[in-house]
Amino acid sequence: MKRSIIAISLCFFATILAGQTIPNKLSSETLKYIEAAAEGDHLALEGGHMALDGHVMPYPFFKSHEVLYLYRLSQLRHNVIWKADSVYYQEDWKEGNELIKAGKDGLQKVPASYMSGDRHSTHSYWLDIPELPEKNEKERFFCLKPMEMSLVGWPETTIYINGEAKASLLRQHFYWSLDQLMTGDKVESVCLKSFGVFDKPRGYREISIVERNKEIDQLYWYLRVLVEAASILNEEDNGYTEIRQLADEVMAEIDLDISGTVLFDLQLKKYLPQLEEKFQKIVALADNQVTLYMLMHGHLDSAWRWTLAQTDDKIQRLVMNNLYLMDRYPEYKYMFTMPYHYERLKELYPELYARVLDKIEEGQWLANGATYAEPDVNLPGGESIIRNFLYGLTIFREELGMKNPVLFLPDTFGYPPFLPQVAQGFGINHLIAMRVNTPKIDHSIYRWKGIDGSEILVNALTTPAWEYPFISAVHGNRVPTPELITTYNAPDPGPRRLVGTWERFKDADATNKQLLLIGWGDGGGGGTEDQLELARLVKDLPSIPKVEWSNMYDYIQEQVKIKDNFAEYNERILPRRWIQRTFMMANGIKMQNRKAEQLLRETEALSAWASQSGYTYPKEELTTIWKELLLYHFHDIITGMAVPEVMIKTNESLKRINEQVLSLRTKAWDHLEQQIAMEHDGLLVFNSSGIPQSGVMSLGYNGEAKWKLIDENNNEVNYEVLTKGQISLNMPEIPAMSYAKLYWVNGEKPTTIKKELLASKRVLENTLVKVKFNEFGEITSYYDKELKKELVPDGKVQNQLLAQPHEVEKGPKVILTKASFKNYKKGALSSSLELNRSYENSGIQQIISLKKGSKLLTFDTKLDWNERDRLEVDFPMSIKNDSANHGIQFGYMPVSRGKLLATDSLEIPTCVHQWADVSDDEYGFAMIDNIRYGYNLKEGGIRLVMSYGQRKHDYSELKNVGWGQDASGDLGGEHFSYAVLLHQGDLTEGKVIQTAKALNTELLIKPLEKQNGKGMINSFLTGLPDNIVLQTIKQSEEGKDIVLRLYETNKKETTCQLKINGQKLLEMFASTMDEGERSAIEVKENSCSLTFAPFEIKTIILSPQENESKTVE
Repeated sequence: MKRSIIAISLCFFATILAGQTIPNKLSSETLKYIEAAAEGDHLALEGGHMALDGHVMPYPFFKSHEVLYLYRLSQLRHNVIWKADSVYYQEDWKEGNELIKAGKDGLQKVPASYMSGDRHSTHSYWLDIPELPEKNEKERFFCLKPMEMSLVGWPETTIYINGEAKASLLRQHFYWSLDQLMTGDKVESVCLKSFGVFDKPRGYREISIVERNKEIDQLYWYLRVLVEAASILNEEDNGYTEIRQLADEVMAEIDLDISGTVLFDLQLKKYLPQLEEKFQKIVALADNQVTLYMLMHGHLDSAWRWTLAQTDDKIQRLVMNNLYLMDRYPEYKYMFTMPYHYERLKELYPELYARVLDKIEEGQWLANGATYAEPDVNLPGGESIIRNFLYGLTIFREELGMKNPVLFLPDTFGYPPFLPQVAQGFGINHLIAMRVNTPKIDHSIYRWKGIDGSEILVNALTTPAWEYPFISAVHGNRVPTPELITTYNAPDPGPRRLVGTWERFKDADATNKQLLLIGWGDGGGGGTEDQLELARLVKDLPSIPKVEWSNMYDYIQEQVKIKDNFAEYNERILPRRWIQRTFMMANGIKMQNRKAEQLLRETEALSAWASQSGYTYPKEELTTIWKELLLYHFHDIITGMAVPEVMIKTNESLKRINEQVLSLRTKAWDHLEQQIAMEHDGLLVFNSSGIPQSGVMSLGYNGEAKWKLIDENNNEVNYEVLTKGQISLNMPEIPAMSYAKLYWVNGEKPTTIKKELLASKRVLENTLVKVKFNEFGEITSYYDKELKKELVPDGKVQNQLLAQPHEVEKGPKVILTKASFKNYKKGALSSSLELNRSYENSGIQQIISLKKGSKLLTFDTKLDWNERDRLEVDFPMSIKNDSANHGIQFGYMPVSRGKLLATDSLEIPTCVHQWADVSDDEYGFAMIDNIRYGYNLKEGGIRLVMSYGQRKHDYSELKNVGWGQDASGDLGGEHFSYAVLLHQGDLTEGKVIQTAKALNTELLIKPLEKQNGKGMINSFLTGLPDNIVLQTIKQSEEGKDIVLRLYETNKKETTCQLKINGQKLLEMFASTMDEGERSAIEVKENSCSLTFAPFEIKTIILSPQENESKTVE
């Protein structure tokens, strides 16, 4: 059967290589499988390869007789001494199943090849091992092989021996030494816990005990390397002739037709020493100037096409297999990242965790990385990224003994240019990843300069993900740039893979070194026997890159030493266009995350404040919550790339997190309330944003409001009650992260405010702007009365809704359905109208409002979008400029406009945080939002993606899975706001950033009765200029110091005089982001001077004078 498959495959690839069409005799399953690999499905076997007994082999490049000889040889490696013909089966898994004996009542007896299971199912199998023949000198192995090599039918399996978990079937690992598995004198009972990701029945084609023929095994690996090396070298290459001759000699000398005879054994034993000697002579020919530094790696997605709970089992499986290999191969070095996974390992499998610590000590297990989870870095807030480093590095260093961290984010979807500064803030000078191969820079290693000038060295992985060289016809000629598709999960270190890794490397003129990561991954895995056997033989062959075991830190530091040899790049790293979907999907998840980040920010600030008056800062609770939130920043979760079960569970978990944090915030707020002196009944208003706030704002408030309201300087504060639970205040300025007290003047009516706003007949107007709408809810005129300037270009409209198909070649469809206008409200401080539009099976409701004295037009939007297409809103404009600017987590970055380049499609849309702006020398137009990320700034005006649409992932196993708002992660994200702002001058003069932060941070308001209180400072720090944001106030990770995080927003050097408030806080330090090294800042009379470089992030620590502090002069 298998020979016929090989023959068919050989015919197929002979046809492919001849440049002809794909033959019809290939099964549809095979074609789908190859297509899945071509589209980047890392769960598929590498396209163009075939597994022989679990060994991946690039057979399209081998001669027919070589493939058949290797196949026959592989079948001789093991002799079956016992094989299961039946097993006992149960269609589920329960705790304790591993202790059940085969044959127990209620279990179903089935053939050993029984096929069962569907998506995300876990089944149980039991079998007993009988008395085996007396053991000879040959090593015995337990063998478990899947029914098919396709991962679609793969039964990922935990193997229990005599009731204990000992090994696992996980990505090409089929054999386990009985000597290593034994828990007693012999293996008696086996229980198999079978798990499947896909919706296809799965099973085992072989469950057996085998003996390994050591001599045949050696021969196999020698020939495997020789044949592949000969297939990639040219005739004129050094060593080619010797390699080719030795490969042919092996197949001529060892006659497989007489295998199993005494003559064959004698022939083999006589020839092996000669083969080894001749192979070493070939090795002696090597004069390699190129070295690939290798380590094994098994990337484990915390959740993707499986759930977080299922990943717990995956952790156990991959740890068992890699520990098994370390015991067999002393040279084996395996890198496993993510402290979250180590925490789960420690909690669930403490004995395995202890063994891992031992292997770390021995230098085989490499626990390294920099972040708690391997996050998406486009979407989470800036403080979240810092905490990911902070908590991750703490665990790596304190629990796992890591001394030299590496920033390794192999699978992350793009990198914004604030990241170099954060990495440098934690003492890291590099980034290693797969998706840093970008068409915007033709280099594999480059110096990446961030927006603040910080620089790190970026090292892209160049190991081919598929066969090398790439055969386009195999992949349906659908991969336009295969050279960009590399992998951190290389399935083998064979000669073709080594040559491909170096030939894909674009900086050979600058260095003769590159990194090589081998191992199965995404669903976990790591190394396998075949990879390690290959690695032993390929490490120094002529005309093929040399291979050396290494660790990632030592390798990258060698490159850092010569960093000046490499080119410079100073933009966002965007590898491929499909990544843009991650900005637009799962709006509910993104909404809940943004809310959690803001609640944590407020809770930490209020708790730090309250700690100065006897409140116990809830450090442990906050750290636990932060870590869970960071888990949901994993690159397949917050992006919406995971399956429905993950999205639904994450949404529920984020809501629970928000309830927990709200409770902590309330406790701190209530404590502060008791400390604050109030001269009269009134309101306590807290500005939790990092910038001063003032002007008209709507706040949640359920108390009475009938008397005159004044501030602490007796100035009247105008207000009006909008609806139940909402009050609109014209607030005097409140500094960043501080509170203000407002008092009721009981018995005195508020001054009547002159009504200057208009809302009627599809028009909104105040003293500064006038906005007109057409019957479709689109803006036909947006007129600046102050500057006498019309912003809507002739023949265009703004707030135009577009249905954009996902097929990029199709243009958008304008949604032209008449809008219903109602609920015109004309107040003294704000005016608004409501419009409703429908389209197909969807509806859009918007309350559009203007405020007194402001040009900001706000669209409070509720979506019920059930279409497959994306929903976008377009704002063309009359401003002409060849660039735009948009917010990122710390600062902003430019985007070119006008004439489109080939690589500009990577930025349509691009990922924006809170605002985007187009300005000329005199005038500007900004769009601001509170929970959307996808902006098109390249063409015309500004276009915002409001919904990605209900487009199901094209994962094969989701074919019969329902899809909707909950499955996509959109549930809860349907209510959001965006706004447009007309302004004079550039974005700095127009206060675009401050306006965006105000829209994203609602003031907290609390009614208070007259009370004496104990007196409280109203802020830790005052005197901040407009361009310095106070991002974070928290208690230090160790001790009770106060940590402040600030950053500069306007790309200009700024020196400011700041006042420190609070008698207890008399010392001030500049610190690294990990709060480790500190240098004293001079403080005189509670004042200090700070100088910020453009876009600089500063971590400041306020410390009680009596504390001992680490000071670095």
